[in-house]
Amino acid sequence: MTEAALSEKNSDAPAGNYVAAAKLVDLEDDQGLFVELEGVQIVLFKTEDDGVHAIGNVCPHQGAPLAEGWYEQEECVVTCALHAWDFDVRTGQRVNGPESVPSYDTRIVNGIVEVALNNI
Repeated sequence: MTEAALSEKNSDAPAGNYVAAAKLVDLEDDQGLFVELEGVQIVLFKTEDDGVHAIGNVCPHQGAPLAEGWYEQEECVVTCALHAWDFDVRTGQRVNGPESVPSYDTRIVNGIVEVALNNI
């Protein structure tokens, strides 16, 4: 999906507190990118079609950083490096359990990934 298409896709989203987080070109296919926005630890994950998902960086099990986990781009799943808990990066929901981490709306504007912080 092109940047223009991604921006258009998100144009129907309610206006929120979007904050510039990173350049799209700085995201790698096989790992998350840690950012801290307004004091909130977030990890960004690039999708196969150059979209981006954003979730909280702190695993609820024992506080390990999910940015240091293993990312399976095809499945949109990050595995915590400490105890192998899997999280769906699209929703923040743990794959095999009731736990979750926060998830945040994203958009891409002129090659910059922006994250909506209105649910903080």
